[in-house]
Amino acid sequence: MKKIIITALTVALICLANITCFAEGDISRLNDMADIFTDDEEALLLEKQDKLSEKYSVDIVVLTTSNLDGKKLADYAEEYFDKHGFGYGERGDGMMITMCTETNTFYTSAAGQCAQLLDEDGYAYLDDAVLTVLRKSDTTYADGIDAYLDACDELLSEMDTTTVEELPHLIDNADLLSDKEEKRLADKLDDISDSLSCDVIVLTEASIDTDAQSYADDYF
Repeated sequence: MKKIIITALTVALICLANITCFAEGDISRLNDMADIFTDDEEALLLEKQDKLSEKYSVDIVVLTTSNLDGKKLADYAEEYFDKHGFGYGERGDGMMITMCTETNTFYTSAAGQCAQLLDEDGYAYLDDAVLTVLRKSDTTYADGIDAYLDACDELLSEMDTTTVEELPHLIDNADLLSDKEEKRLADKLDDISDSLSCDVIVLTEASIDTDAQSYADDYF
């Protein structure tokens, strides 16, 4: 289907609740409820989404709709992402674009580590990539989504989406501890962090180039 002119743009950062895993097999990362893609376009876009999602361990979701059920586009997108269990890993890492033909708008959002790492410039880059394509007279919605996926690829290639859970709770850079002491303390920190659902971290350094508070804040 040929695109309509995008007349408004809503950009915001969604910090979704942590999700333990994405619901593989529940629903596709591409849901064209507004029926704006041909079958061939949909197949190509979904293949690209899946490859990028696996490459970066980040669910990249595309949703189109013609009816927001009286909701704001941001709320509609957030509820959809959460309802279908999207988001990679325990932090629910994800990026999503929602297009609405009812309001002639689209909305870009992020979850998990992506929401923490994407800044205003990052969101602007995603939005500009889509708008630049959609404003042309000879392009389709699929072309706009393809540009969005390319922009996601470029941004994610520059982002460190390693989750905190993958990093140790004990980092003995100053080598103050014996192997036995390090294992005992690391196990204890892991147990405490799990029981409190809060990362409790111990870091040692031989020297630092700033005050301890600033160094700790930056490191964390």
